[in-house]
Amino acid sequence: MNGSPISYETVIAQLAERVPEFRPEDPDLPHVAFGQLVSFLDERLRATATAGAADPVLPKVVDFIEAAAGSADEKVTNLVMVSFLENMHTLGPNCRRVRALLGPRTQRLADEYEKHFEKICPA
Repeated sequence: MNGSPISYETVIAQLAERVPEFRPEDPDLPHVAFGQLVSFLDERLRATATAGAADPVLPKVVDFIEAAAGSADEKVTNLVMVSFLENMHTLGPNCRRVRALLGPRTQRLADEYEKHFEKICPA
């Protein structure tokens, strides 16, 4: 499934395959799961910041979000925009760090989001 195109119907199964450390509370609700993914990322980043270490899960999450951002399924790209990118502000000081790691397709979605709504990482 790793190389398969990501569709709205398969997005949570593919997320579980590529980021096995994350388990959404309700995998039947992709928008809720993507919001929880941001919270999961926040917990991981805070834990590694105090330990002074890099989190090996961060690149997995960023790579998966990049793959989802490149999906031909508009529902998946919408999921990335409104349930992942829109919630990134909750990362606080780590928001800019994660934003800088996003791939080009995700950056384009982030720019599009900011054009119509607000900054993802407030100053």
